[in-house]
Amino acid sequence: MKNKLFLTLLSVFLSITYSHAQLSKTIDVTTPGTLSLSLGDDKTKVSELTLTGTINDADFTTIKQMSLLKVLDMSTVNIVNGAIPASAFENRVMDRIVLPEDIKTIGDNCFKNTTLTSPLIFPSSVESLGNGALYQIRSSFDLSKTKGSLAYIGQYAFGNISAATLDFSDFSKLSSFGINGSSNPFKEYRGHVILPLHLISLPNCLFESFTGSVTLHEGIKTIGDNCFKNTTLTSPLIFPSSVESLGNGALYQIKSSFDLSKTKGSLAYIGQYTFGNISVETLNFSDFTKLSSFGINGVNNPFKEYRGHVILPLHLISLPNCLFESFTGSVTLHEGIKTIGDNCFKNTTLTSPLIFPSSVESLGNGALYQIKSSFDLSKTKGSLAYIGQYTFGNISVETLNFS
Repeated sequence: MKNKLFLTLLSVFLSITYSHAQLSKTIDVTTPGTLSLSLGDDKTKVSELTLTGTINDADFTTIKQMSLLKVLDMSTVNIVNGAIPASAFENRVMDRIVLPEDIKTIGDNCFKNTTLTSPLIFPSSVESLGNGALYQIRSSFDLSKTKGSLAYIGQYAFGNISAATLDFSDFSKLSSFGINGSSNPFKEYRGHVILPLHLISLPNCLFESFTGSVTLHEGIKTIGDNCFKNTTLTSPLIFPSSVESLGNGALYQIKSSFDLSKTKGSLAYIGQYTFGNISVETLNFSDFTKLSSFGINGVNNPFKEYRGHVILPLHLISLPNCLFESFTGSVTLHEGIKTIGDNCFKNTTLTSPLIFPSSVESLGNGALYQIKSSFDLSKTKGSLAYIGQYTFGNISVETLNFS
């Protein structure tokens, strides 16, 4: 008899608990900031909530306090300022969230570490994803409706998510990215990124320290400073035939192969440190017909900290000042070069002799100052007409024979 009574009481208790856990409500918030008042004692009991009217940040604070909430439908609600506030759903475990149709801004860390059993669908009104907006989200999400509206993605927005590919190819307004040093929208994301096809320039540091793969589309002209610095790519980085400029440190310490062969007819400029600390044995620019401009600032040049072999464009007549200053590696000088600029090979450590072609007419000031390797001027006997100041200062050659 006692067991039967106990089971009956237990059944009643569980029934009451279940009914509390499944409490559903629809609330019309006529005055923003009054959701807590409308919920009353049910704030910690409601599991399904449908909102209408207008809500503000105070109401999102109330939603945070709804510990049993599993389903939130905001499809017809208006949000003051059109923004879901920072960290609104951070660390929440829920079944479904339906976003308002007119929302414009997703705040920083809004869905960071959020767990949902249903896909999170962003409406066509969304213009901005804040820093860490989807960081480590543990559910699928759909941005496809924002192709005509999304304009900005913040730092770490997609960090540590499981999506295999982020395809922004037809996101017609996406052109602004939150970047601060190596912190960028793709930091800690490890999948494949396809950029918007309308982009002409890639911002500085866009993929710095990124691990994954990237598709670069035809039409890109400029690769920003440090864009692929310290990047570890899971497939070769292929530059399209439209690329004209590689910014300072654009490929610095990149830990993957890359292919510039398509840019032979377009690449015109290479910035400082572009190829520093990369593992490529040879940089062959012999048939790069437009390459004639190099980013140089004192000892900082495109080949600073590169230790391989450089073959220069065959159309070059003059080598710029300081082009190989403090460089360690080897260089092929082609027939046709007439002028070696000031400090061009100053303090250079070459792994093979530097042979000057028979076309060289001028050695600029300090052109070979403190060079730490052998060089051969014998072919220039019939062409060399000028030698600048300090050209041979602090070199180890015993005899300079110009007889």
